[in-house]
Amino acid sequence: GKTGAAMVRAAHDRQREVVLHVPMEPINYPQVNPGPGTLLVTLRPAKIGNEVGRWLDQAKPVVAVANHMGSLATQDMTLMTAVYRELKRRRVPFLHLMPAAGAVCRPLASEMGVAYDEPGATLDFEPRALDTAPMDKRWRQVLKETRDRGRMIVWVRATPTTWRWLKKALDPKRLDRVDLVPLTSLLRKPGPA
Repeated sequence: GKTGAAMVRAAHDRQREVVLHVPMEPINYPQVNPGPGTLLVTLRPAKIGNEVGRWLDQAKPVVAVANHMGSLATQDMTLMTAVYRELKRRRVPFLHLMPAAGAVCRPLASEMGVAYDEPGATLDFEPRALDTAPMDKRWRQVLKETRDRGRMIVWVRATPTTWRWLKKALDPKRLDRVDLVPLTSLLRKPGPA
């Protein structure tokens, strides 16, 4: 919609990397609804590919596509094959957020030659609190895990609490030997189309 298009333009204007969130069918759809244009497992593969292509055209350039919800869709081989065909054609990685136990995404990406990654940590519930204490606590854990591992993709839900917390959290003294880098420097690179 107009809001999404304006956000994408603003991000591009500020030289920010854009990850396209694609709404995908959750197990408890339609009680839980990811929003307009949700990719449903009942859609024809051509329709799925066309929708993904249209969104990519509207948001380009994007550094990756991520699922918005999708606990059912990411377990559906036909739907994910249609999504991946479009991603492979455009050499765009798939960033899988909170994978469901039966998700086919990782093995299918490998089979189809689509670059695939998952965040090593997600701050999803903590940003929904009104105060920043839960985010501070989780962030300390994430920074320790990052130092132990050497590198990590971290996904943080954007909320008003996140915006209040972010500047303080990213202070170099608080990062304590962890460098923030663009997502593209951590994502696996897509192979030749």
